[in-house]
Amino acid sequence: MQQFNMKQKEECKETELGLLPESWEFKNFEKCINKEKIKVGKIKKREFKNFGKYPIIDQGQSLIAGYWNKEDNTYQGDLPVIIFGDHTRILKFVEFPFVCGADGTKIIVPNLNVVNPKFFYYSLKSIEIPSRGYNRHYSLLKENKIACPPMPEQKKIADILSTIQEAKEKTENVINSLKEFKKTMMKHLFAYGPVSLEEIEKVKMKDTEIGMVPEEWESTKLGYIFKEVNHKIKNTEIDKKNIPILSMTRYKGLILQKMKFGKRVASRDILNYKIIKKGQLVYGFPMDEGVIYFLKDYDLGAVSPVYLTWDLVDERIDKDYLDFLLKSPALIEKYKSLYSTVVHRRRIVNKSDFKNITIYYPSLSEQKQIVLILLTLEESIEKEKNKRNALEELFKSMLHNLMTAKRRVNKLEI
Repeated sequence: MQQFNMKQKEECKETELGLLPESWEFKNFEKCINKEKIKVGKIKKREFKNFGKYPIIDQGQSLIAGYWNKEDNTYQGDLPVIIFGDHTRILKFVEFPFVCGADGTKIIVPNLNVVNPKFFYYSLKSIEIPSRGYNRHYSLLKENKIACPPMPEQKKIADILSTIQEAKEKTENVINSLKEFKKTMMKHLFAYGPVSLEEIEKVKMKDTEIGMVPEEWESTKLGYIFKEVNHKIKNTEIDKKNIPILSMTRYKGLILQKMKFGKRVASRDILNYKIIKKGQLVYGFPMDEGVIYFLKDYDLGAVSPVYLTWDLVDERIDKDYLDFLLKSPALIEKYKSLYSTVVHRRRIVNKSDFKNITIYYPSLSEQKQIVLILLTLEESIEKEKNKRNALEELFKSMLHNLMTAKRRVNKLEI
């Protein structure tokens, strides 16, 4: 893409957005939309189908929330349209036949005589609408005025922003594909070891309670390889305000909480927290992404007393191998079969049941090969995430600069 022409000599005028070119006009929101009544059937969430002929668009985060088969429920008006979540403030650009989800799904039809539809969509995305919680927000959206450059410039702005957004969506698709491939590789590696698909038939297998595994793999129970540690904070340690307080999340493992000792955690509560050291394990709430995490990012951390803290004491098992194994599809299914208690609205596996789980493992050299394969995949996922984040920042920057005329594209060939 060419550089933007920053030396435009066009006259400017003072507006509520600051200085804008004379050729730009301010339009009331309602001047930018087609206000004809829209007749459309709205489908309640409990009736959504997993498969069907027509996608259902609602006010949720995902573009498509479900599917429907009856044509008489489809939106019959002009396309494209903009969907606004009256409760969620989420905006979607829709240019294909769809069925509307019930409750808070507003259909906005752009006035093609005033705005380019995609430009109007991005204009609305640039507006900050304060949250009212689960109350409605469309009345706040309608209060805004839209800065409208001439139609050719609107289209160029929309094309540039669409290019960045499409690149971000492609990167997101790559991330999702890599995650699915990682799951597939975990199933393969923890069933056959680090062998290619062509070599599977050569692997001698044995039948176990978790299915077939290589004949030479050893087994043990989790209770035999862990030693529970319980280092509670002493009075003399209360002043160690730099010890990070960590909590376990569903997908990110151990993350830093927005509090440290001496601030949001009262002294009487601090004494209940546990100190953990790098390389120790934390056992928390078994959910979809595993139950146990190693402390890797900090030399010291502190966790709530609801977590169990352990050392791995079996030298035949590599820590990284165990970390991946405990998050493997087979063991996640095992946890689900053992769910028995609800703590803070979360299903957990009792400690005794968890310690009684049998795991199978190859030689240390093979464990390290498995770890290398999975770490390489994780690095690829992380690189794509960084690329996606950079594109997101670029999009935000360009959205602001283009919509406020800090960057001009009126004389640019796209």
